[in-house]
Amino acid sequence: MRLVKIITALLLLSIILTGMTACVDNRYSINAVCDEQQGTTKGSGKYKPGESVEITAVAKEGYVFDRWSDNDTSAKKTIIVEKDITYTALFKRLYVISVICDETKGTVTGGGMFTEGTQIQISVTPKNENSLYQWNDGVDELSRTVTVTEDFTYIAEFVDITDFIFEKETGTVKGYLKDVSKVIIPKYIYDIKVNEIADWAFYNKQSLSIIRIPDSVTRIGARALSVTSLITIDIPNSVVKLGDSAFSDNPNLVSINIPSSVTEMGVYMFYGNSSMTTAILPTMITELGRETFSKCSSLTDINIPSAVKKIGDYVFYECSSLSMVTLPEGLESIGYGAFSYCTSLTSITIPSSVNEIRPDSFAGTELQTIYVTKGSYADTWCIKNNFSNRVVYLEP
Repeated sequence: MRLVKIITALLLLSIILTGMTACVDNRYSINAVCDEQQGTTKGSGKYKPGESVEITAVAKEGYVFDRWSDNDTSAKKTIIVEKDITYTALFKRLYVISVICDETKGTVTGGGMFTEGTQIQISVTPKNENSLYQWNDGVDELSRTVTVTEDFTYIAEFVDITDFIFEKETGTVKGYLKDVSKVIIPKYIYDIKVNEIADWAFYNKQSLSIIRIPDSVTRIGARALSVTSLITIDIPNSVVKLGDSAFSDNPNLVSINIPSSVTEMGVYMFYGNSSMTTAILPTMITELGRETFSKCSSLTDINIPSAVKKIGDYVFYECSSLSMVTLPEGLESIGYGAFSYCTSLTSITIPSSVNEIRPDSFAGTELQTIYVTKGSYADTWCIKNNFSNRVVYLEP
């Protein structure tokens, strides 16, 4: 009898345990989440193994759905439940790009609503006697690709080209009809790229104090910007050649930076620029031509590029404020009267590479010390020209 009771108790226990097991929840958790500032999701919950479940991502205003964390790009996707899993919906910010201009002067294309990082094309077509000066972010291309990073309005700004004398066949600015204080040369005139500023193009424009040269120009011709009121000139890196006297006789010109792109400079380049205090020369030129800085009476110092082999005749003639000159190793020739009447020049170092010093190279100077290498051509020249008492030998 006791055995029967034990068996009965075990059966009851078995039934209870089976019921408890049946009550265990064997469903899996599916979570669809996102940044709630950017969007919302649907479909999260607990589901049975093998069940088909749909989850959805909805972008809020100003955003667009990009992908789920498993790289699925479908905003609405169906999954088969196999385990606990979380899907994160990722959104991208939408930005508004506007492209505008004065519609009496041109037309524009491009613009709209785009996701961050998208590359889009915008363009402008000028009308009548107008050319693109630049976009409001400083770019001067008629058609361009921009990368979307924020809400932005691109505004095409124009310049009147009525007064330009322009040769379409060569892309050359031949002249300008008016004598005004400011001239903006656009990169394109009649949709043709400006390649050159011709000889004498702005000669004797005595009111001209500001000029903008586009980075499409490769040559500035002889006397092109001579006899003006320019104070400084910004020469773009596209320029490779400067004609004779291109910037001469500009009494107000204080400084100039010739880019390293320039490989050829004509003679009399800065002749008579009496206010010029500094000049940065291009690194690739091999010669300073005749009277490059002649009568630049305010020029105080000059660093001659290392590629220069020859300093021509009268290059620094009457540069009365010039007190410091650095002659490069590798220099071979110093021309006739090259430093004559540089009355503030009291010392100079002549490299051992120099093998020619023409007569009167230092006439009218106040040279007190000439640094040379013992036994060099410069040493011999100093002895022959009665400068031996001013020679200081360089350390070997």
